[in-house]
Amino acid sequence: MNDSSSRADVQTSAIAPAGVGHALPPDPGPWLVNVWPGQKVVLQSDCFEHDVALIIDGDFGSYEDKLAYANAMAAWMNSNLPAAPNRLSPAST
Repeated sequence: MNDSSSRADVQTSAIAPAGVGHALPPDPGPWLVNVWPGQKVVLQSDCFEHDVALIIDGDFGSYEDKLAYANAMAAWMNSNLPAAPNRLSPAST
């Protein structure tokens, strides 16, 4: 086992309660796509506990491709969050 796999095991076990077969999301979201100065595309959580922002960077054919990728990631992340009875989904606002 190398360092990266042992760190992943520790992080996953910290998120998943004992005896539960699946991990809870580390952030309650919902996730939104924002553009920072310099056209830096980020995924940001609407949860203010940690003020999380994930920068989207990589080999994209165009700026529009990067935005499409970020929107697809946000949709996937939001679809995998547990339902909160008193929270509106971003699509319903």
